[in-house]
Amino acid sequence: MKTKTKFNYIVAILAVTILTLTACGGDDTTVYTVTFNPDNGSPVFTQKVVAGGWAICPEGPDKEYIFPITPATQPGLYVGELYYSFEEWMHNGVAFNFSTPINANITLIARYDTWGEPTTLVGTLNSPTIGITNFNTIAEAVNYIRDNPSSDRYFLLLNQNFTSQEILDFSTPYMYLTIIGIGSERTIQPANDSNLFQLNANGVRLTLGQNITLLGRSGGSDSLVLVQNGYLEMRDGSKITGHITSNANGAMQVTGNGAYFYMSGGEITGNHSTALGTAASGGVRIMDGASLYMLGGSITGNTRGNPPSAMDLVIWGASS
Repeated sequence: MKTKTKFNYIVAILAVTILTLTACGGDDTTVYTVTFNPDNGSPVFTQKVVAGGWAICPEGPDKEYIFPITPATQPGLYVGELYYSFEEWMHNGVAFNFSTPINANITLIARYDTWGEPTTLVGTLNSPTIGITNFNTIAEAVNYIRDNPSSDRYFLLLNQNFTSQEILDFSTPYMYLTIIGIGSERTIQPANDSNLFQLNANGVRLTLGQNITLLGRSGGSDSLVLVQNGYLEMRDGSKITGHITSNANGAMQVTGNGAYFYMSGGEITGNHSTALGTAASGGVRIMDGASLYMLGGSITGNTRGNPPSAMDLVIWGASS
C-alpha cells in the first residue's frame, strides 16, 4: 500500500514537471528595441519590449541652450537666452502613445518647446561699428553687465587674445556671463599682479566655455581666479594654465559658504605655487565651506613648493 502511494506521488510530480517544461520552454518570444533619442547631445538609450508589450515612458530629458556660433558670428557682447522644456516623445513626427503595443523596432525622439529671448548683440568688442556700442576691453564689457543687470544671460564672444589692466569684478548680484572663443583658442591674461576674475555677490555666475584659456602670470602673489560668493563653471574646451604665484591658493581660490565651483569639462594644468605646507595648492584650493562639483574635466600637472611636488587640489576647512 505504501509502495503504491509513493509511486502515484512520483507520477504526479513527473506530470507537473513535464507540463511546466512544455509551457516555459516551448515559447519563442520576439523582443523588440525601443530607442530613445534625447536630441540634446546625450547618448541614445533603449528599452527591450516583448512583442505586444508596452514601452515605459522615461523621465523627460533636459536640453541646454547652446550659443549658435558660425564663422561669420560677430565678436562682442550678446544678451538673451532661450530655454528648452521637454514636451513629448515623437515617432515619425507624431506624438507617441505609450499604450501602443510594440511590434517592431522603433525610435522615439524628444520634442521641446522654447521660451525666453533670442540672443541679440548689445556691443562689439574692439571692433567699432556705426550705431552699436563698442567695448575696447573686456573690463568695459563686464562693467556694462554690472550696470545693466538682466534675467537673461550675457555671452561674450572673443576672436582675439586680451590682456586685462583691471580686475574683472563680478560684484553685483545675478551677473550671468558665458565667455566663448570663436574659431580657436583665445586667451585672457592679467597685466598686473592681481586676480584676473573676482566673484563676490549673490547669484553671480561666470562660465568659461569653448576655446577660452585663462593664462596666468609668473612671479605674482595672487591667485588667478578668486570666488568668494557665486558660481564659477568650466566646460569642455576651457583651460586655466601658466600661473606661478607665491600665494598658497595657487591658480584658483574658492572660499566661503556661498562659493561654488562646477567643473563639467576643461582642464586646470601647468600652474605652480611656491608656498610650502600642506594647505598650499598649485591648482585649486577649496576652503571655508565652499563647494566643488566635479562632473568632468581634469585638474592635473599642478605643483607647489621648491623643489616642486605635485599638488592639484586642496580642500581645507570643512568644504565639500
